[in-house]
Amino acid sequence: MSFEGIPQARAPGRATIGITLRQNLPLILHPRGLPLHHSPWELLKWKHVGEALSVHNDSAYVVRLAPEVLLLPQKALATLPRTYILPGEALTLSVEGALEGVAAVEIQPATVYGFSADNYRALINAGEG
Repeated sequence: MSFEGIPQARAPGRATIGITLRQNLPLILHPRGLPLHHSPWELLKWKHVGEALSVHNDSAYVVRLAPEVLLLPQKALATLPRTYILPGEALTLSVEGALEGVAAVEIQPATVYGFSADNYRALINAGEG
């Protein structure tokens, strides 16, 4: 959700400076019948196809995480285009350098409330479409 302040009415004949503030707040709706999952990032599937690295969220959960992803064992960095992955969505990462030899990723997940969780390592599946 995005909230933006409404500017104050200007007094005639007076020089003023007005500032409005905008704030974006994540809003995650949890359907009534969906069981609570405390670590939905464990359900993500990481894939290396050709020169691309992608992450797929085949689950019914919104996954929040830091955009920086550590590629292992090289300890190179990759970047997600944003800090969340919607259910049924796939995102392609921007990768610094080659993907040759990359076997796993380490991510910095966040709870649905925005609190940092412990870093999580996941294996990468190579050659899957």
